[in-house]
Amino acid sequence: MKTIVSFFFLLLFSLSVFAQTYYKIGLCSSLSRAINVYQCDYIEINMTEDIVADKPDSVFNETLKLVKKTKLPIFSSNCFINGNIKLIGPLSDQGAVLSYAETAFKRAHELGIKVVVLGSGNSRRIPDNMDFMHGKEQFVELCKILANIAKKYRIVIVLEPLNQNETNLVNTTIEGAEIVRVVNSRYFRLLADFYHMARSGESPYDNLMAVKDVLYHCHIAEFNRTFPGATGYDFSEYFRALKDMSYKGRISIECGMPDLDESLTNSINYIKHYYYAD
Repeated sequence: MKTIVSFFFLLLFSLSVFAQTYYKIGLCSSLSRAINVYQCDYIEINMTEDIVADKPDSVFNETLKLVKKTKLPIFSSNCFINGNIKLIGPLSDQGAVLSYAETAFKRAHELGIKVVVLGSGNSRRIPDNMDFMHGKEQFVELCKILANIAKKYRIVIVLEPLNQNETNLVNTTIEGAEIVRVVNSRYFRLLADFYHMARSGESPYDNLMAVKDVLYHCHIAEFNRTFPGATGYDFSEYFRALKDMSYKGRISIECGMPDLDESLTNSINYIKHYYYAD
């Protein structure tokens, strides 16, 4: 009897450890394309396309109808705001931005979303005729306000560093972590996108370990935006860092997929290969 009880508790302990260390895998996709997706753990939808915070409730109601048809939970969203709406600089209308954000987070909360990705490279780009440090300070102050709005809805904003082809503000995880630490809110953390890290020439292991105190969410794609495993791109240093820091967050696949079902299945298997590798 003691042997059976001991085995039972050992099994529970092993499962709890596994649950604590294993990260869930999701798919970045428009809601309409992801309705029949079942292979992964969650969906990361497009905020501008699906939450449509700049449009009336009647338009958003169509999203609510689609959500009822999906097989997976909606955990996160990306593409926070349209590129023609400026977050900083002389063309920025902070009142309009905050009004948009209030609607966006409210609707995200209705969908059960827990994480909102702040990428939006064109929106956060510092204009050429603006002092760079002033623009950066303006962005930090805006992020503090956005974090307070997100807090009301128990949503975490994750700042996404983007390569220099997409924006001139926050191009590396190190730069992103610096801003996250200044904002200093549990509702404003960091995203690491492996594609952008590679494009920016970052050291996967060293830079991820340097930001482990603020890292909350990850995106993955190969160097050419192909799906994980399409060309055999080596992610070993990225996953070595995640293992060494005991990463508890999630990983969303964000890339082109010519055949959604087959590409997604292959991607998940490729990612799990790295997780289980010694």
